Amino acid sequence: MLTGTPAYPFFAMSYYPVYLTQYSGNVHSRTDRNRHMEIFVATHTDPATRAEVGTAFHITGDTASWKFTVTENLKYYNNRYSGHIVLSAIHATPAALQALEELLRTVPILHNDARFNCQRWAWEAGTLMGERGYSVKNLANSFQKFLDDMQQAYIAWDEDLE
Repeated sequence: MLTGTPAYPFFAMSYYPVYLTQYSGNVHSRTDRNRHMEIFVATHTDPATRAEVGTAFHITGDTASWKFTVTENLKYYNNRYSGHIVLSAIHATPAALQALEELLRTVPILHNDARFNCQRWAWEAGTLMGERGYSVKNLANSFQKFLDDMQQAYIAWDEDLE
């Protein structure tokens, strides 16, 4: 599993990195695995802070009202950030970003199912990307293994190894 900044310069190669990112609630804790997870595409770097900025694809709401959400111009590394894994890369074009959004909009959203949440949606979204021909790396083939990998990404971030 890769964590941290990719060793290859995506932006220079005309590719956008695609991450599975996670965010803690009000308190960072290794024992609290109730983290928000999403797919984040880094589209540029903020020249003032050098932070990656881009578009997040995720679901928001609760079990009765989940909805697909796109958040643009997001600096993913913020005070709630708690680690990520590198998932893929897409061509650095508006068309490629739009195609990914259109694909992710097709990930089924289950309502009134206690087993379904943003974590499961993020894993299923990454799985769908692989099924549809995206070069997906570091995505576990089971949901439980995915959660374990995200926990390891959290630990790497928490120990300042990311």
